Formats: sequence, C-alpha cells, structure tokens
Amino acid sequence: MANYKKIAFKDFSIQYHPVLKSIIPSSRFFPKEPVPIDILTTQQLQLILDSMPVPVCKHSHELLIDMPLLTLLKHHPKHHELFIHLLLIDDPESTVETLAITKLALQSPEFKHTGHKLHQRHRHAKSENRHTLSKKQLSQLAQLSPSALRT
Repeated sequence: MANYKKIAFKDFSIQYHPVLKSIIPSSRFFPKEPVPIDILTTQQLQLILDSMPVPVCKHSHELLIDMPLLTLLKHHPKHHELFIHLLLIDDPESTVETLAITKLALQSPEFKHTGHKLHQRHRHAKSENRHTLSKKQLSQLAQLSPSALRT
C-alpha cells in the first residue's frame, strides 16, 4: 500500500533521483520558454496539484519522475500558498523505470494531438458559455504556436 504525505509546496525542494537523471537529459526538466503561469489562480493550481500525487523516494524525497509543472509552479507569485501530496516510494529504481519509460509509452497517444484537443475543448466550452482561458493563453501554457490550436 502506498503512503502519502501532504506538505506545503514552499517546503518542497525539487531534487531528482540519480537514476532519473541518468535516464532523462537535464534540459528536459525546464520549460523551453517562459510560461505565463501567473494567469492561473491559486485555486486552479491547487486543484491541479491535488489531482496528481508526486512520486518521491521515501527517505530523500527526490523526484522519481520528471514533472516540469513543479518547476513552473515555483514561479507563481503565490506558490507559497500551495500544498502537494507526496507519494512515498520504497523502491525508487524500478519506479523510475516504470514512470519514466513505461508510463510515457502508455501516454504517448494521449499527447499526440494536444493542440487539436485544446482547440476542440475550448470551442465546446465557449459554445456552452463557460469561462475559460483565451486560445492565446492556452497556447502559451501548452508551449504551442497559436496556429496549433486552430486545427
């Protein structure tokens, strides 16, 4: 059974497990260009964090998967108000391989058409008169060109 621990995000130090560092290039941990993370409210960010426990080594709290979102959130002006849920793992080596390689392979089809999915979901939300970010803001957050959201 997995153990979870909730901590203040400001108290979490983003450190990667050595096995993860050996599998993933260090450039992968950082966004390509600045992302306007401050357009999101703390409530939105907390909901996102609540939906994804962060797998870490039980003893060192080193990350066992690359999560660039955590680096982005550190730049939000109110990141000190956020909390994260740590998933404490006893066997970091096999976990890193499962999360960094196998999970990525399983999720690949999901991310192939991100621009198209964002376009469709944005269009449906607007047709239902729901408040959502603009296409420009979505493209900036997704690090896609605005034209990628028009397909």
